[in-house]
Formats: sequence, C-alpha cells, structure tokens
Amino acid sequence: MEQLDLDRDMQIKLGSKPVRYFENAMYRHWNPAEIDLSKDSDRILDMVDEYGEDSLERLKGGLRGFQIGEEAVTDDLAPLAMALPEIEDQMFITTQLYEEAKHTHHFDRYWREVIHEVEDELGMERTYPTDFEENIDEDNMESGMEYIESYEELFERNEAAVEACVEDPSPETIANALCHYHLVIEGVAAQSGYFSMHSLYGDNDAVPEMPHLPGLDEGFDNIRADEGRHVGFGMYKLKEYVSEGEVEPETIQATVMELVELVKDIVAPEDQQYDHLPGLDQEVVEEYATEKHMERMEQIVDASEDIPDVESLTNIEVAGD
Repeated sequence: MEQLDLDRDMQIKLGSKPVRYFENAMYRHWNPAEIDLSKDSDRILDMVDEYGEDSLERLKGGLRGFQIGEEAVTDDLAPLAMALPEIEDQMFITTQLYEEAKHTHHFDRYWREVIHEVEDELGMERTYPTDFEENIDEDNMESGMEYIESYEELFERNEAAVEACVEDPSPETIANALCHYHLVIEGVAAQSGYFSMHSLYGDNDAVPEMPHLPGLDEGFDNIRADEGRHVGFGMYKLKEYVSEGEVEPETIQATVMELVELVKDIVAPEDQQYDHLPGLDQEVVEEYATEKHMERMEQIVDASEDIPDVESLTNIEVAGD
C-alpha cells in the first residue's frame, strides 16, 4: 500500500496540464499503418529522373536521422515514467512512449515500402537506415563524420540523463533529463528537422522544384502533433521546477546551451554535398534551430510567459513564411 496515494478522494487531477495532454493524445490517435504511401514512390522516381540519384540520397539522409532517432528515444523513455512521482505525469508518459513507438513504426514502414520500392525500380542495391557511414560522400568525409559523432553523442547523453532518474529521482536530475529529451531533442533538433523536410517535401511552395510526398507529409503532420504535446509537457515540468525554486533557471540554460552546439552540427552540417540540388540555405535551418531554442528558454524561465498550446507548439513555418 505504500505506493498508493490515499490522501486524494479521486486519483486524477482533472484539468491539470499533463491530463489535458493525455486526453489530447487519445483524441488525436492515429495509426501509421493507415497512411496512404501509394503516391510517394512514383513522385520520388520522377524527382530522381529530373535531379539524379543525389536527390534520393538527400531524402534518405533526412529519413535516417528521424528513423534512428525515433528508435533511440523510444528505447530511452521508460526510466522517466518510473521516476516521475505524480500519476498525472505517469499517465502522460505512457502516451508518449506509445507514440514514440508509432513514429518508429512509421519510418520503418516508409523505408520498407517506399525507399526499397524506388531502389528496386532503379535497379539499385537496397540500402538501410543504419547505413550512415557508407553513404558519406568522400569529398565531405570530415563534416559527415562530425555529423555522426554529434548525433551519437547527443543521444548517448540523453540516454544517460534519463537513466540517472531511476537512481536519483530528484527535481534536478529529472529536469536534466527533460532538458535533454523534451527540450533539445524534440523541441529543437526534431523541430528543425521537420522544418527542413516539410519545406522540401510538404504541400507548400518553399522549394517548388521538389515533389510533394503526401504519405511522408501526413506522417510528419501526425508526428509533429504528438511531439508538440511532448515538448509542452517537458516545458511545463521545467517551468514548474523553476517557479517552485527546485531548479535554478541558469542550470537549465547552461545544459541546453551545451546541447544546442551538438544540434547545430546535426541540423546544419558544413558540407556542399547537395548544393547543386534545389533546397534550403543551411543557414536558414540553423537560424530556425536557434530561434526555437530561444523561444523555449524564454517561455520556461520568464514567469510572465505561458507555455504555448499544443497547436502553437506543433506549427512549423516553411521557409519564406
């Protein structure tokens, strides 16, 4: 009976932000297996016919980052559910764990059913999401390896930060995990990736030469909606710790600043491998990542700032907006 909170008349605090996020997750449920991918293959083939195989390699590079990242965060999240003491927080984390697994499923399915179909049609040897080093252009080996090293370090730090919560479920340790997972990986790195992929392959005019890939775009729309809740929850908890004096805002700022340097290597690597293709200036992507970082920090540490609603957190402007 020691695990039960018998001081409450009812178990759940209805109307609390974690419960509202939990309810929003139920309302916005989606099934990755139901997304129609039938048009994407032909449009990618037309893109390759127009711009060559490098256009396919760039697409696969973007997908790799998301697919491996989603698998990593799915694997890393469970300890946080064990560490958070409130049932409302635990309820929300159960939805997040389920959603991270769905994201992993979506990208795995996309590679199997779209990328492999395109490669088969082109007579190419099949590739896989884990083929990071094999696909670095020789002329960009140094920047490519820096990308991989920064990517691995970011997720290794995230894993260590989350696992530490099991042994030490203090506000400082949990806040450190939230900075790594929710604020940086989901709130800055992933949001910047969505910005790039939506600008290139979404239903917009940011890069009109690139095809709209409706299956991929629908998946990103659903994932962004999920991760808007995830980011919102992390920001809510961090703001709560700061406002109650349990964590110093300077600690959060220092942690995030250090991690954002790794994110810059990931979202805007300094290479010219795809400069000949229609696309975004990498400085635009880096500026977007910096802007998101500054917005999140101000909303957490400034008592007068509110945590944005889910729709605001998931809104992704395209280049030129």
